[in-house]
Amino acid sequence: MKRLTLIAVMCVAMAASVMAQNNLTTGYRGFVDGMAGLVVGDSEASTNFEFSTTHGYQFNNKLFVGAGVGVLFYNRNLVIDQEAKTVTEDETRKLGFPIYGEVRYDFMDNRFTPFVSGRIGYTVGQLHGLYYVPAVGIRFAVGEKMGINLALIYTSQKWKSTRVYDNETKHRTSGIGLRVGIDW
Repeated sequence: MKRLTLIAVMCVAMAASVMAQNNLTTGYRGFVDGMAGLVVGDSEASTNFEFSTTHGYQFNNKLFVGAGVGVLFYNRNLVIDQEAKTVTEDETRKLGFPIYGEVRYDFMDNRFTPFVSGRIGYTVGQLHGLYYVPAVGIRFAVGEKMGINLALIYTSQKWKSTRVYDNETKHRTSGIGLRVGIDW
């Protein structure tokens, strides 16, 4: 009976030690992720996709600060206004390259760690303007130095378009999405 109790206590202790480690140590940390989203806002955009990589410094097991770049693709369904003559040839699809800073806070020091993060920067390309993406999610520790991240995000992208007769129009496209990635 003592032997069985000792084995049970050891199993519980090992499980607790595994759950108590998210392996976030001070130093370099990198992310690669992809996002798919549903777009809403003042444009008639329908979907967006993004692939990005972020690299920076993990100050402790909770705070990360870094910078990154991405490729952002908006697929837009337009409403054509014949009176205002508001259609140009390249308005159905937009490609941008966001350059951003990111701050992330991991709440706990567990194998399953909830987090919040925020990205802010500027997008260049066909989409150009302010880029802002807050997120809330969870990190699943995998192995000693790697994690899988799943986050619900809000996207906000400002951009300009030139319409027929050289009128410039400002747009803001916003949406919600799901971001999945890995970190090391």
